[in-house]
Amino acid sequence: MLGLPLIDIRVSNPGAMPPSSGDPPSRQTARGWIAIGDRADGILLAIGGVARGRVAMGGMAIGGVSIGGLSMCVLPIGGLAVGAVAFGGEAIGWQACGGGAITWEVAVGGGAIAYRAAYGGGALAHDLAFGGEVAALHTNDEVAKNFFEGYWLVESLTWFGAHQSSLTAAIVVLSLLPALLMTKLMCRRKPIAPTS
Repeated sequence: MLGLPLIDIRVSNPGAMPPSSGDPPSRQTARGWIAIGDRADGILLAIGGVARGRVAMGGMAIGGVSIGGLSMCVLPIGGLAVGAVAFGGEAIGWQACGGGAITWEVAVGGGAIAYRAAYGGGALAHDLAFGGEVAALHTNDEVAKNFFEGYWLVESLTWFGAHQSSLTAAIVVLSLLPALLMTKLMCRRKPIAPTS
């Protein structure tokens, strides 16, 4: 479609490496509408060690929506999430929610730092802060309380807290899915005969 395959799967074959060689096999790059590989560049979906696409999943994921160890995009979800609206262990963006959230606009999390407003166990902001240990122009007062009451990031954090076990299970499955898929694909390959 438009010069790219609908599905492109390219993974390196560790079995192709001669036993005497210390060099790992070269990394394969998959490019297509749906790409799965060591490196994956997918228009719609990319799954791989390094994945770039509208939806990207992998160790380092870059795209419209990305899920991975290091996620960078508009809506990143991951250990370190950097983007417009970030969710993660450490979330950095315009708005962020996570264990540690650093933003310009609104930060929500265990430790929240923002210019405008921060909500959490430790909240530091210029304008508004609400939570445990706080510092801002308005701290734990009616102005701060009214701002955060019903705010969508606070509601998200509350929802995440209430569904933590289900979300953890879903994240583990989503994280393991690319690795299991790669293993399955590599096991189906025929070994490459050594040349003399």
